[in-house]
Amino acid sequence: MIRHCIIQHSKPIRLKRMESHRFALNLIHLRPGDVILLRGRGEIADQVRTVAGGEFTHAMLYVGDGSLIHSDIDGVHADNVQRLLFEDETDVLVRRAICAAHQQREQAITYVRRNIDVSYSVKEALKASKTGHWTDRSNRQFCSRLIAQAYQSAGVNLVPSPDYCTPNDLAQSTTLHSVNDCVHPASPEHITFALSDNPLDLQKTQTGLFFDAVRKITGEDIQKHEQLADHLIGNPHHDTSIAAAFVASGHLDLWKIDVRKNPWRYGRGPNLLPDRDQAQTLVLINDEIKSSSSMRSRFIHQYQVYSRVHHYHPREYFKAQMNLYLTLVAVHGARLITALSARNLFQGRRRKGSGSS
Repeated sequence: MIRHCIIQHSKPIRLKRMESHRFALNLIHLRPGDVILLRGRGEIADQVRTVAGGEFTHAMLYVGDGSLIHSDIDGVHADNVQRLLFEDETDVLVRRAICAAHQQREQAITYVRRNIDVSYSVKEALKASKTGHWTDRSNRQFCSRLIAQAYQSAGVNLVPSPDYCTPNDLAQSTTLHSVNDCVHPASPEHITFALSDNPLDLQKTQTGLFFDAVRKITGEDIQKHEQLADHLIGNPHHDTSIAAAFVASGHLDLWKIDVRKNPWRYGRGPNLLPDRDQAQTLVLINDEIKSSSSMRSRFIHQYQVYSRVHHYHPREYFKAQMNLYLTLVAVHGARLITALSARNLFQGRRRKGSGSS
């Protein structure tokens, strides 16, 4: 039962019923590096609180551009903040490491990104709720450990024991300070989006299947891309099979889903932007510029990383990753150009409208 509880409430709250009152996080008040703590509801959540202590049952790290990274039963992965809905505004708490410099917050974010795809450990999570002197010898993560270790890697200690801590330890951390006004009522449009199909679910499934194949091919407990790269450098005979598994996973085509769903983002649709009022349009345009620029920069960096390692250790898998990131750089470059053009068009119309009045 305890194991079942931990698994069930390692996931964020996403309501399925159509309650009249729902709340969401307000992106305006979030900052990269913020810690998001959730209070689960219901019988299972109460059992988790009995086991782990405290009110909070899950922890996540906001990484900017509407994205968060966390560890649940699906492993370490990214999610969209705008897909989180809450029954009550007290179901979520945002805490911020005010003492951390910008560079330290960025280092913590880099740490969680580097841990994407690492498997979740129920056994390790249970240890965090027990007294004792534990030593982290696992190749696994759970929600609060991921965040505490991320900040520890940047020289910021959120809790006395980063390897074994609970969400409630983060809630009580004197290094973190609670942030007000981070929750607001969710609009009908927000609720519709939050409950729509999430392409990240497909990405999580494909990633899981790929690393299952990697572990089967190598016979090793490989959990993330860095470990896979190290293995391939020393074991080139596995390269062809792993490259084939990567192509078969569908990762090379995931970007096409959003292009088909939102062609206006990439200048491919009949309308530059969906129908919105002026205030919403300007917010959307600025969000698109910021997000596409940030993602393009990150993908350029990833391309450069694989390009360097491929230069010294030519592998089919490294080449496939290079091709993927080169494509993503181009795709989000087109998205950035579209957003910049939309802003110029929008500003021109506003100037024309004010001049005629």
